Amino acid sequence: MSNDFILFQQFTDIEAAEDFAAELRNNNIEYHLVDHDNDINVKVYNYNTIQIPIGVNIRQQDFAKADEVLTRYYEAQINNIDRSYYLFFATDQELKVILNNPFDWGRLDYLLAAHILKERGIAVTHEAMQQAKEEKLKELTQKEPASEWVIAAGYTLAVLVPFIAIYFNKPGLGFILPVAPLMAGLSIYYNRKILPNGERFYVHPEKDRKHAKNIILLNLIITVLYLVYCFYQ
Repeated sequence: MSNDFILFQQFTDIEAAEDFAAELRNNNIEYHLVDHDNDINVKVYNYNTIQIPIGVNIRQQDFAKADEVLTRYYEAQINNIDRSYYLFFATDQELKVILNNPFDWGRLDYLLAAHILKERGIAVTHEAMQQAKEEKLKELTQKEPASEWVIAAGYTLAVLVPFIAIYFNKPGLGFILPVAPLMAGLSIYYNRKILPNGERFYVHPEKDRKHAKNIILLNLIITVLYLVYCFYQ
């Protein structure tokens, strides 16, 4: 199913996307080309005209293999890059910054930075590059505490909304306003990130997700009780 495919790489023109897609196809990796402006899937052997940016979506289990394919794809182009390209004028320190932040830069710039440093006689090992990636992945997996204000507001609204509707004699409010705490709870509970390696993880710590679950349940229970109250009025 198309839902199994997630964004792996974006390209700024269709030719580059198709070239890389051909490499994936040669390595038996299934993919979809996606116009992310219009969210239209372009199936494997059916290249229609699409607008940029073009994303290459693949299955999560293929990320490691596709990563190797992408690296080989760009490494084959490095020696043909015009020497007027801006990275050739970067300082050693600027190039090292790129290597230390591998997921903040395009793959071509990342590999080219390593290539230029090697040309300048500065040692750049595969092990050091891998270690930088692992350290960045650890940083990206750090949990982000949910807003205490949002959690408090979620609890408060879940409880008070029906009473507000009854007090002001506005029955409709009792069914409309609960949407806010419900959406807040769902957002905290289900909010996830996709890492550069394709792994997904919940953004918020478990204690905040428990609060979110409580808000959702409390909201639903009180809304049902309010529905019963309205029915018997």
